[in-house]
Amino acid sequence: MKLACYAYLLFGFVLLNLSCKEEIPIELAEDIGKIVIESEINDAGTNQYTKISKTTSFGNTISFEPYDVSFVVISDDAGLMDTLIRIRPGVYQTTKIQGAVGRNYSLEVNDQGTIYQSSSRMMPCPAIDSTYIFNFLSSENRYAAIKFKDAVGEQNYYRYFIRLNRQPPKTMYVFEDKLINGAEWRFTSRRQEEKMKLGDTAEFILLSTDKANFEFFNVLIQNQLVTSNGNEQVAPTNPPSNISNGALGYFSAHSRRSALVVADR
Repeated sequence: MKLACYAYLLFGFVLLNLSCKEEIPIELAEDIGKIVIESEINDAGTNQYTKISKTTSFGNTISFEPYDVSFVVISDDAGLMDTLIRIRPGVYQTTKIQGAVGRNYSLEVNDQGTIYQSSSRMMPCPAIDSTYIFNFLSSENRYAAIKFKDAVGEQNYYRYFIRLNRQPPKTMYVFEDKLINGAEWRFTSRRQEEKMKLGDTAEFILLSTDKANFEFFNVLIQNQLVTSNGNEQVAPTNPPSNISNGALGYFSAHSRRSALVVADR
């Protein structure tokens, strides 16, 4: 199956600014010309971004086709409403709303009268108790790792990734606490491109997300693994969007923690 190619974020996920925007490429089953909405709000106290584009066909030299809409609004359950400002084609930024744990957030995108809506609840993210270097099989295979304690009696969903030496993340991971509820646990990076040399620094970012966004990124990661391994026998599928009216993409309200890991041994 051909893929629709569009890359995002500044989250440079990618929505990427240096503090909390990481850039992750998204690849979906071909559906040319559909609107793609990538919107996040977190509790890091920084600007929040929504990125809007249109899908393009596989082989198109334009990896991201920005698309401007009439307006974008993010609101919370405390009555605050924020109309985002367009800072460049296809990219909209908040002016006043800030993320807070426990609040419900709503997204509305108006495209010349066509309305796309979504909602997401910001779940608490556990504190990172400690960081360390995980050596896989030999002392030369160094990977960033964190330890934390999962909350007791809650269903929790996590997304995490690292920025090695201030570079955009190469990949991301998702995890649900079905088997570790309430336990002390560790997350590690483990891809070859995330291996650390002596003197390297990694920022480990941990996000606590809701079930809908866990499912979206879980399918997205599976798609990326299929295509990166050259498996042409398995057709990638569209990640399940939590945005109404047939839009592709996602809206995620999440709390975040980060910690630096230094390869000093």
